[in-house]
Amino acid sequence: MLFPTAADAAALADLQIQSFRQAYKGILPDAYLDGMDAEVIKEEFIQKINDPAKHLIIDRQGGNITGYAYAVAQRMEELPFTGELIELYVHPDFTGKGTGTKLFRDMAIFLSDMDGASFNVWALSANKGACGFYESMGGTKLIEGGIHWPGIDDQTFDAVCYYWT
Repeated sequence: MLFPTAADAAALADLQIQSFRQAYKGILPDAYLDGMDAEVIKEEFIQKINDPAKHLIIDRQGGNITGYAYAVAQRMEELPFTGELIELYVHPDFTGKGTGTKLFRDMAIFLSDMDGASFNVWALSANKGACGFYESMGGTKLIEGGIHWPGIDDQTFDAVCYYWT
C-alpha cells in the first residue's frame, strides 16, 4: 500500500481526468468532461493528501501512478457503515490488469484497520464497468436512486450503493 505526497498531485489530477473521460463518456455531459481543470483537481488532491481524515492510496508501476483509491469516514448518518470509498480510478492503460482489485483490497484492509470492517461505495448505474467491478468484489446492493454529481447542478443520475461488512 502506497501513500501519495504533494509531489504526486499533478499526476493524480491527470489520471483522474483521463479515467473520468473514459469511464463517463456518454454518461456525464461532454461539457463537464471536457472542462475538467487539471490545476483545480491538483489542488483538490493536495488538500486530500494533507488531510489526516481523508485516506488516499495509490498504485505505482514503473515509476508511474496507475490508479488511486480515496476513502473517508461514513458521511451519511443513516447508513450503518464506518467508512465510505469515495473514488477508485485506474489509468485507462491499466484497466483490467488487476490494479483496481489491488487498490480495492488495500483500501478495504486500511479501512478495516482504522475504522472497522464496514464500508460502502456509490457508482453510477450507467457505469456498467464500475458496477460489475464492485459486484465482482463481493459488494451487495443496498440502495438504488438518483444522486447529484458535484459540479453538474441541473441533472440527476441513477446510482447504486454497494456495501461490504
